[in-house]
Amino acid sequence: MTGVPSSKVVVYLARHAETSGNVNRTITEPEVDLLTDLGKVQTNLLGSHLSTVKIDYVFSSDYGRASKCSSHISVKTEQRLREVNFGDYESRSYEETLLYAYALNVQPLQWSFPGGESFREVGLRMLNVITEICENILVEAQPGSTSTVLIMSHSASIVNFCNALHESTSHEVRGWDHAKDLKLMGNASYMRFEVRKQRKTLLLRMTIVIQMQ
Repeated sequence: MTGVPSSKVVVYLARHAETSGNVNRTITEPEVDLLTDLGKVQTNLLGSHLSTVKIDYVFSSDYGRASKCSSHISVKTEQRLREVNFGDYESRSYEETLLYAYALNVQPLQWSFPGGESFREVGLRMLNVITEICENILVEAQPGSTSTVLIMSHSASIVNFCNALHESTSHEVRGWDHAKDLKLMGNASYMRFEVRKQRKTLLLRMTIVIQMQ
């Protein structure tokens, strides 16, 4: 007897385009961290690159630099897709922030910023919300169907999502070498992966990051 074909979700997990904070290398408050002229060009390039993809759902961090990158489609904003909350290190340079983090002398997932979040907390909230998005789509999907979702987020949050996924015992990941494939994403870059429900776990087939120029 042939089983019922499983449905799947194709996820495009993208980083926002270039902002003033990226150029100045500063942890900038989201209200004033706006897209640069190059960032607007990158947004258009990303849209053109994905124009042949039938996207059924779009979710985005509620920070403007992410949601504006997907404003051509109806977008559902989600706070759990936000960038790391750097707490007291908001408005400080990348270099100063990294010096503080390295001085903690702990693994990056244990980095935590006064008044902010730890990287582990960020990874878990990202993993939870992306899992939730995919599971909700799969519940409504017809057997054997394919749904596509674009998720707009932020560089450090995406890296920590990958770290949390690597540690998870509730997800099975194939086609991904964590040690080799994990990297910081460029602006308006994305990673693509497929998600299927497999018994009690989610099966993810991941591809490497594609850098948009």
